Parts: sequence; structure tokens; C-alpha cells
Amino acid sequence: MNYSRRQLYALGEPLGESATRLKPGGRVYGGGGQPSAPEKTTTTVELPEWARGYAKDVLAKGSALTDINKNPYQQYGGERIAGFQPLQQRTFETAEQMQPSQQVGLGSSIAGMAGLGALGTNYQGGRFYGGQFNEQAAQDYMDPYAKNVVDYQ
Repeated sequence: MNYSRRQLYALGEPLGESATRLKPGGRVYGGGGQPSAPEKTTTTVELPEWARGYAKDVLAKGSALTDINKNPYQQYGGERIAGFQPLQQRTFETAEQMQPSQQVGLGSSIAGMAGLGALGTNYQGGRFYGGQFNEQAAQDYMDPYAKNVVDYQ
């Protein structure tokens, strides 16, 4: 079974040049010799003397603010969403009473009749009768430019 370097590092195995496989006994082996144990170094970083007092003070105040025994969570009990203003209420009421304009219905009727007339239908006695679509009607819809291109081909 092969392991990535990241997986071996997470397992605590020392990494060599080509340490990519785990031995049956649990140690790493690869193509290049025995891996050497890494050197361990410890580095300690401290705040400067002049900043230690400030840091302790800030940490103490933060600890006091976040202590749930001294400052339990206070849930907000007020309204979370603002109500509608009177002008907004009147607008809603006006919108509820709106109806389509009469001209819209009349315009739709005229547009429908114009479209049917363009298709060659006749309106007689409250009924529509289909028009005749023949070779001449098809020729009327042909583009002369397209006809010239097709004839050339």
C-alpha cells in the first residue's frame, strides 16, 4: 500500500528521500536508504516586557466578557421585523382594487383580428373562415433575393 508524504507525516513516520511505503512491521521504506530521524528544535517567542501588562489586561477583560457564568446570553425579545408604514398599507389596498384597463381588452381584440386578417382569414357573421393558401400566396411571401440565390444554385 502506498502512502503520500502528508499521510506519513501525519502518522509520525520519519521521511527520507523516497519514503513512500509502509513496511509490514510499521516502519517506512523506499528506494533510497534508511531515512534519518529529523532534528528537533524548540523556539520560544515571548512578548516584550513593556507589552506584557497590556496583553494580560486585554486577555482578562476578554475573559470576563465571555464568561457565561457572569454574563449569560441575553436573547433579544423585541420585534425582529419592522411593521409596514401607513403609506405602504394604503398602497397594498390600492393594488388589491386594481383592474385591467378597458382599452387593453379592446386593443387585444383589434390586434387579434389584424393578425387573423394577415393570415388571410375572413370574419363574417361572428365567425372566422380560413383563407386560401395557394401557390400565388406562397410566392407573395418569398424574398426575391432568396429566390435569386436558390435559382443560382
